[in-house]
Amino acid sequence: MPNRKQKIAQRLFQVGSITYNGVTYPVKVIYWQAFKDCTGITSVHIGNNVLEIDQYAFAGCTALSSVNLPESVTMIGINAFYGCNKLTSFTIPDSVSFVGADAFTNTYLNGCKQPGITNTNHL
Repeated sequence: MPNRKQKIAQRLFQVGSITYNGVTYPVKVIYWQAFKDCTGITSVHIGNNVLEIDQYAFAGCTALSSVNLPESVTMIGINAFYGCNKLTSFTIPDSVSFVGADAFTNTYLNGCKQPGITNTNHL
């Protein structure tokens, strides 16, 4: 049974926006540790409004095996997917120009690179 944080995470990525007091706000950044250690998340489809995946955003999501990033994403932060040990494939869109240190450490990715990235030392 998913916990409350996992249910919120699932809904957030399905709709790509949040409505508060009658005003709808597009999700533009997945902030620091937003879904850290949500072990029930198995896949993520990020909305077209999102520009950045902040540091540790999905760190420790041990069941995460699939991530779909839109062309709107330009930055993947430090340790963003650290410890997602079921993550075996990941497509980095051409729009991403920066990947932070250890963004994919302790995953099973093989050769995850993209030519437009300015920092590929830790892929």
